[in-house]
Amino acid sequence: MKENVHVFIINGYPRSGKDTFIDLCKKAAMEHNKKGKGSIFIKSHSTVDTIKEIFRIFGWNGEKTEVTRKQLSDCKQFLTEKFDLPFKECVNIVHTFEEEAHDSNQYVLFLQVREPKEIQRLKDAVGARTIYIDPEKRIKKTQQSNMGDANVEHFEYDLRIINNGSLKELERKAWCFIEKITL
Repeated sequence: MKENVHVFIINGYPRSGKDTFIDLCKKAAMEHNKKGKGSIFIKSHSTVDTIKEIFRIFGWNGEKTEVTRKQLSDCKQFLTEKFDLPFKECVNIVHTFEEEAHDSNQYVLFLQVREPKEIQRLKDAVGARTIYIDPEKRIKKTQQSNMGDANVEHFEYDLRIINNGSLKELERKAWCFIEKITL
């Protein structure tokens, strides 16, 4: 992988702050870019993004409930077992992303992957690092309705970001994260 390309597999329980952390990293990157010290480009992709698009075509309004989380997970499991779709799609996205990184700017890609076996497989395939967004006691870690959500803690992540405080605190962590990886 190129020195200016950073690929992170990010995981955590539902509502732990994964999307918020990514959005805050994008905000930090935009502020960094305004300073004129080089640019940081951030993209993100979830292994269920394509499945969500299929559901939307057939009328899903995008609302995540325990029922739809289970349906999305079941569909993803089928597409994984039958076609290895989520893995192949992520590998392709990483390769395309790396091809786009043809200058001295910094490129950060977040991949949201839930299942520990898939995390390890993708980490090995593309040289990604892993992040766990840990809500600690902020949200109740209850029984999850699907296999993907149920096993998020069963992996040894490279980085654990504690998200048990305010939005401002998470924003500060996102800023520190972006500054650290792009030095």
